[in-house]
Amino acid sequence: MLGGLFLTLSSAFGFMFGKSRVLSLLLLVEGGYLGVVCFMAGIMGMCDVSPFLIILMVGACEAGVMLGGVVKLVRSHGNDYVRSLGVYKC
Repeated sequence: MLGGLFLTLSSAFGFMFGKSRVLSLLLLVEGGYLGVVCFMAGIMGMCDVSPFLIILMVGACEAGVMLGGVVKLVRSHGNDYVRSLGVYKC
């Protein structure tokens, strides 16, 4: 339970202070998502495993879609720096 809380908080701090690349932000979001799932599993006591597996499956699908978006972004802009992205460029 504390591991999930630590993972969520460290991902949140990394998301707030490390804003250089889109791929690193994506990894931090996924780490926070995994931390929330671990925290929920610790609180609920892992009574039934199937809801957690479904939530993890949705998270994995979301990560795949976001990775495809990052690949498309790199192909269109040439890099994945957050500073090179602008509201008017997209």
